[in-house]
Amino acid sequence: MTHSAYAAGFGGRTVSRRAGDRRPMEKDPDTSLVRSAREDPMDDVHILREPPTVSSDELFRKIRECLAGTGVMRAILFGSYARGQADSVSDVDLVLIERTDRPFTERGLAHLPLFDMGVGVDLLVYTPEEYERLKSAGNPLIERVEREGATVYERVEG
Repeated sequence: MTHSAYAAGFGGRTVSRRAGDRRPMEKDPDTSLVRSAREDPMDDVHILREPPTVSSDELFRKIRECLAGTGVMRAILFGSYARGQADSVSDVDLVLIERTDRPFTERGLAHLPLFDMGVGVDLLVYTPEEYERLKSAGNPLIERVEREGATVYERVEG
């Protein structure tokens, strides 16, 4: 099912709806629900979503600032921010690739400033070899990162 954003008349908030759906919409004043203005409105109920608390441009800038001068070779943003579907409850899904000897469960500690961006962060840190091994093995998460991810930081060697 294809959806498109619909924000007119709802204070900039976004409503998901099927592409091509031109039925009038009405807002229930007592709830956060928007529904089509037709005889059986429960057939088409939508939840209002506030825009993201951090813009994509601001997010990219903060990620680059946090990673500059670190050993991170590459940062890949995936999930709702990468797809352009982030809203006020979205977190940042980020894969970092770096050379490290730290145990997997402790690697995020080296990047604590990333957790102070005004939005929740899910951070996965892999060595280049681990990432390539998971990619070659067809790991579903890494396949998703490869499919929808966007490189937001890459260290220039030189």
